[in-house]
Amino acid sequence: VEHWRDVHGPLVMELPGLRRYVQNHPVLEAYGVRGMSHDGWAELWFDDLGSLQAAVASPQWAEVRKDSAMLF
Repeated sequence: VEHWRDVHGPLVMELPGLRRYVQNHPVLEAYGVRGMSHDGWAELWFDDLGSLQAAVASPQWAEVRKDSAMLF
């Protein structure tokens, strides 16, 4: 969670055309209640498909993908 919040999040925030970014973190106490299928998810919002495509083609996206390999 710390890496996602403090390292990965700031990288994502540099994506061109990003309108909104939301990280949905787990409730850590819930891990003891039952097994969980994932430990959170993120939402990336763009105004349109063209904005998303431009972000994916950017050097910033390459940095996000590189860091994603460590997280995911």
